Amino acid sequence: MILRNKLTSVIVIVLLSISSFSFSQTATSNIILGQTISLESKILNETREIMVFTPKGYNQSIESYPVLYVLDGETNFFISTAIVNFVARNQQIPQMIVVGIPNVARNRDFTPITSQQMQNSGGADNFISFLDDELFKYIDNTYRTQNYKILFGHSLCGMFSVYTLFTNPDLFDAHIAASPYLMYEDEYVIDKVEEILANESDFTNQLYMSIGNEPRYYDSLDKISSLFAGHDTGINWTLEKYSDEDHGSIPFLTISDSIKFIFSDWQLTNAIAMEGIDAINNHYQNRSKKYGFTTQIPEATLNLVGYQLLQAGENKKAIDVFKYNVELYPNSANVYDSLGDAFKAQGLKKKALKSYKKAVSIAENKNDPNLAVFRKNLEQLKTSN
Repeated sequence: MILRNKLTSVIVIVLLSISSFSFSQTATSNIILGQTISLESKILNETREIMVFTPKGYNQSIESYPVLYVLDGETNFFISTAIVNFVARNQQIPQMIVVGIPNVARNRDFTPITSQQMQNSGGADNFISFLDDELFKYIDNTYRTQNYKILFGHSLCGMFSVYTLFTNPDLFDAHIAASPYLMYEDEYVIDKVEEILANESDFTNQLYMSIGNEPRYYDSLDKISSLFAGHDTGINWTLEKYSDEDHGSIPFLTISDSIKFIFSDWQLTNAIAMEGIDAINNHYQNRSKKYGFTTQIPEATLNLVGYQLLQAGENKKAIDVFKYNVELYPNSANVYDSLGDAFKAQGLKKKALKSYKKAVSIAENKNDPNLAVFRKNLEQLKTSN
């Protein structure tokens, strides 16, 4: 695969701030959603434009991220990045890299066999080779990625997502199929799935299918659902029906609900957090086993849990949580300040003073914007009875 030396912004939105007291233009700034990259594909014998979104803080961190690959990228990339960013911010899912794949020849790339009714069809297997041998290698070599991939497709691309799951189950960990066009060529994909399931049942993938108010799709979806129900596939799957949506609107809700379905065990619930540090660590260990990659507990998450425990009067549990935060983030002034608050609540003044002093020392060395707050906490404790 040859990478062209070309990198351009996908979208740059210029925001003009208008004062409520005048019509003069104030300072402007750019919001950059992502980048487009041109790949020369030897397999497809053409240039493919690829859209890439990286999470906020990507350039300042060393973390690696799972990747959501979005077909029909010219329309679905933008809503996917917005939804992923919003849901991840609420910690219901991990932050993710989003890769949009705009179309060049949609009928060719996403149909598994040739159709007399569709010109230039039957290139799905070739496109799968492009994904596996060229696109994945480029993304994994260029960006910090976890070994966890999700494929989103709508309509014809939804059928492609289902087809890829069963013919190449190791390519993606999870598949999303919005209104999958499974009627293609006398339900070829359904027949293929039935053939594969007769001989194989050790899948570990997740599959989220959706359908709107689209009656002509119902029979094929009922058939494939019956196949799944009748076999112990190992697939964690669901079919969600959105009666108020149509074929054009179904992708929006599908993306939002599917990523929460895929990462249903991701979020640290309040009930688990209130049990203390052992339960929190168990949650993260179980999460790592399920999804196959590890993530460190965020400093802000532990800090919030610690204060929730303090407010609940669970001072000992709070101290344990804040101590663990210090262990994970020893260069943060705030973790020492928070530990000082916990020691203070427990009546352990000497330990609290030591933690507050450490917070002030780190903050002074790093020009921490909260230095004044840390100094105030230290001085108040020094002068208290």
